[in-house]
Amino acid sequence: MIELFGPFEKKFDLFFGQLERLFINEVIINLFARTYLPNEEILQPGDPVDGIMFIMEGHLAVCEPSGDPFCIFGEGSFLGDFQVVKNIPWFFLLKAIHHNQFETQMERDEGDIKLVAT
Repeated sequence: MIELFGPFEKKFDLFFGQLERLFINEVIINLFARTYLPNEEILQPGDPVDGIMFIMEGHLAVCEPSGDPFCIFGEGSFLGDFQVVKNIPWFFLLKAIHHNQFETQMERDEGDIKLVAT
């Protein structure tokens, strides 16, 4: 079984590399994949958060109400953890973006970015 799922399990080393195998297996069997298109809105302010998001590929942008991104999460990032633990709703717009979208925004704002997490 390890040979069959080894490459798949290896992807989770980013998140769980130092944890026990039994814990990692339990997390993996409870995951389900979601794929989003660029500019697709994932969460709106006030939406309940029912799980932690682990980003395997691509980028998610936390955006101002205007839709302008102020924080980018990329491969190896996770979000929604404290919303789940504290049972609080999401508080910004979250959308999938193409990685070039944020670079264009940076050029437009002449590098005046508050926070970038990649």
